[in-house]
Amino acid sequence: MKNYILCLVVLIFMVSCSNVYYISPDGDDNNSGKSQAKAWKTIRKVNETDFSPGSSILFEGDEEFIGTIELTAEDAGNSDKQITISSYAEGVASINGGDKEGMAAKGCDHIIIENLRFKGSGRKSGNTTDGVFIFESDSILIKNIEVFGFQHSGLHLHKSANTRIEHVYAHDNGFAGIHVTGTTAGDSVNYDNKNIYIGYCVAENNPGDPTVLRGHSGNGILASSVDGGIIEYCESFNNGWDMPWDGNGPVGIWIWDCTNFIIQYCISHDNKTHPGARDGGGFDFDGGVSNSVLQYCFSFNNQGTGIGLYEYGGAKTWENNIVRYNISQNDGQTH
Repeated sequence: MKNYILCLVVLIFMVSCSNVYYISPDGDDNNSGKSQAKAWKTIRKVNETDFSPGSSILFEGDEEFIGTIELTAEDAGNSDKQITISSYAEGVASINGGDKEGMAAKGCDHIIIENLRFKGSGRKSGNTTDGVFIFESDSILIKNIEVFGFQHSGLHLHKSANTRIEHVYAHDNGFAGIHVTGTTAGDSVNYDNKNIYIGYCVAENNPGDPTVLRGHSGNGILASSVDGGIIEYCESFNNGWDMPWDGNGPVGIWIWDCTNFIIQYCISHDNKTHPGARDGGGFDFDGGVSNSVLQYCFSFNNQGTGIGLYEYGGAKTWENNIVRYNISQNDGQTH
């Protein structure tokens, strides 16, 4: 009897100390959130809570939740105990950001984002943001997500490090499917992003950002200001066909202002550009790329060139790059 009581006390203690939080449309924000029977109801409750390392934030599968998941430095994990945002039960939960982001993590290290669908109201239907925005964060894993309907990029990584992006399906966004950015360029010897991996992703039908009237948009996968990056086993197609700008254009998979970068085993096809505009190609090592390799890739049926190698005034020096073992077939369809 004493052993039974002891086990019961231990079990109650373990449940009360659990760092797993559940969110369900049938829940209540006044609940503890610590079990499916006591689930929270809204994203607002998630945003009001500071999570400790090792916490899991789980949304009920096959259900939709309205709002933007917001994480800050107060919600960070550590190298041993990450913060996980995912789904539970059958199916995948949908996060409907509407006219805003589906998720924004700023200064939040050691997080895992997986098994979720992020949707916006549409690049021409009110949305003005990115789908998933990661800002100044370290040690991020993003896998098995779908992101669509955002005016800017489906997934936008800015000034971050040690990040893996795997099995992301980014489609029907404006500026790009997947976009890595920084602020360093030109004469700067620095890079804002370190050790970025993008693998097994698909960027499809990201036509263009209707608000970008003085520059390219409608890219598949694009990275800049990266020291140490890999893009591999990715596919990019049917992007760029609704770019409003008639100057420089989008590309299926490309980098600029990067060093020590590898693009390999990728396919880029049927990408487009604005009528009379440039680019719309398959792959590109653009201005400021150095010490990088483009290999074992297949480009076909693009309006622009299969593989572009470019430099422009004011960029870092384009040097020490290797382009080998690639195929370009039926590219340059319009220019």
